[in-house]
Amino acid sequence: FSLMYKSEISDAGRILGTQSLLKRNLNRQYKEAVDKQLGDLDALRTAGLSTISREEAEALLTNDTAIYGFFRDLDRLRLGLMTSQPATTARNNLNAGFRVGVDASIRTIDNIINSRNLLDGTFDVAKYTFNQQEAKVVRQLYTELYPEQSAILFRQNADIDIGMKNDTVLADIGRKFNVLNSASDNFWKQSVFASSLSRSVKDKTGKELVEIIEEGALDELPEEIFQKAYDDALEFTYQNSFRENTTFNNIAKGVIKYQRDLPFVISAFLPFPRFIASQLKFIGEHAPLFSQLKLVKDLVNKAPNEKVVDVWKKDLGKRVTGSLMLSTAFAWRLKQGETNYWYEIKDN
Repeated sequence: FSLMYKSEISDAGRILGTQSLLKRNLNRQYKEAVDKQLGDLDALRTAGLSTISREEAEALLTNDTAIYGFFRDLDRLRLGLMTSQPATTARNNLNAGFRVGVDASIRTIDNIINSRNLLDGTFDVAKYTFNQQEAKVVRQLYTELYPEQSAILFRQNADIDIGMKNDTVLADIGRKFNVLNSASDNFWKQSVFASSLSRSVKDKTGKELVEIIEEGALDELPEEIFQKAYDDALEFTYQNSFRENTTFNNIAKGVIKYQRDLPFVISAFLPFPRFIASQLKFIGEHAPLFSQLKLVKDLVNKAPNEKVVDVWKKDLGKRVTGSLMLSTAFAWRLKQGETNYWYEIKDN
């Protein structure tokens, strides 16, 4: 009897061991499958086929405690209230106005090195800034062609909705307080998107954007033209997506993710990491020293079939414009004399 008992126990042990191994393998397979699906979400979002990112999907899948969810939403609300101040909107508009001049300078230099008309598309951002009716038409047509991507680009209060269920009281409060900032944000995105699309159409086809629209041929344009306009609008408003696999982009995405996941921890000293990272990227592309280092990196990492002159020409407008801005700042400072602080300007 004892031998039979031991035999039964041994068989039961083997069965349990097999089941345990099977369970671990199944869990591993499920985890790998879920990770793959979550990874595909970012690719879908990049293509404009999804409004949800991997981080947002993970937040939905995670069974957050009520306390954690409350503090996370409270942190989002706090950040939303910070951007709802009229002074913030005013500063953003002043900066955008400055960027219009920078953009015109870059386009002028690009026209010169590409043997185009000097003023070809130079003032397109200013044009659509003051011609919002036409810019709105372009936006509506884009929405019809790419509804998901348009929803991401012109998303209402994207910064405070991330990580918050849209039907929560805190999210509703944040949206209502951010009406002014959201209107300003979408105003500039709309202007830049239309101007970028207009330039790309003129460069590719030789036609004006309004001609393409009148011919009903907007849907025949290559998708990369719309993607460039999309990226330009985000870059102008310091909301870069950081899609490229670079060290800087990976660090930026990591900080942004943890700022969302850890309420009041990172946001206590870095409330808007995407904005800061986008500004650093702008400085790196325009500041004389950093832009030259970026050029060297681009030359080293260029594709085998890519010409050196094409790499050199790619961001030349930004490098020259940055140097001009810095030179102007130094010359302006010299005119103030030695009795003024660096932030003081003589008014006579």
